[in-house]
Amino acid sequence: MKVLNLCCATGHAFEGWFASLDDFQSQTERKLVSCPMCNDLAITRLPSAPRLNLSGARAPAPQVPAPAAAPPVSAAATSLSVTTGGHPMAAIHARWL
Repeated sequence: MKVLNLCCATGHAFEGWFASLDDFQSQTERKLVSCPMCNDLAITRLPSAPRLNLSGARAPAPQVPAPAAAPPVSAAATSLSVTTGGHPMAAIHARWL
């Protein structure tokens, strides 16, 4: 599968997927390739960087461990933190609860 960067005569850039370069040329000659934005049939190929998929060419990316989820906070734990918060107003807040 070939992924080609294409451009129409009005300057719209888009991507086309073809089975081969010959397939792209054949479809272009038969006027089967058009710009998806303006339907222009004058399509040219833009330069693109090749991508090589070589198996085993590089080491796999290191696995980053997911952060552990925090345990849910219960209502009792919340009221406990208010009463034992050490804040001067903690006792007053505890009485209101």
